[in-house]
Amino acid sequence: MGSKVSRSYLSRIENGQMTPSLGTLEKWRTH
Repeated sequence: MGSKVSRSYLSRIENGQMTPSLGTLEKWRTH
């Protein structure tokens, strides 16, 4: 369900464009 979106999101988080909270939540959700 939105694999490309997830990748893009993770990429942005890794770049430091998004908040760490969102990144952690996304990572937990993907896993």
